[in-house]
Amino acid sequence: MTNPTPVRHSAELTLQSAKQQAKTLKQDHAAQGKHISHSQALEAVAKRNGYRSWPAMRARIVDHAPHGWSQGSTVTGHYLGHRFSGTLTRITQSSPGWYGVSIALDHPIDTVSHDSFSNLRSRLRAIIGDKGFTKETTSNGAPILALNLD
Repeated sequence: MTNPTPVRHSAELTLQSAKQQAKTLKQDHAAQGKHISHSQALEAVAKRNGYRSWPAMRARIVDHAPHGWSQGSTVTGHYLGHRFSGTLTRITQSSPGWYGVSIALDHPIDTVSHDSFSNLRSRLRAIIGDKGFTKETTSNGAPILALNLD
């Protein structure tokens, strides 16, 4: 079985599309008189997409991200009390109802409120729930990162 160039974590990859790829691969092999099992087809799809195995890929792909979130989406929100806008560069499901996100900011934000120094951030990474905010909060009780869902 040949292994084409990996797609590497395609933004369009969902559980449903990965299973369809495996089904198509299995049918293609059958048409050539070669039999592969469904699990072999799933493993091949995982490797094509840059994962080491089907279970590793299954744990990382998001089937239906809430609120239409997808790689490349424009998002706005607050990080440590600072407004931001940016592009969602990564979204993976970390556990049921929780998603790892990476956001490339349109403009860097200063995450320090002290006058004598600053810390500009141009990228954010966090785990957020399907309601759009982190479990972790600041000392005033606000989520560290919160996306606007409107």
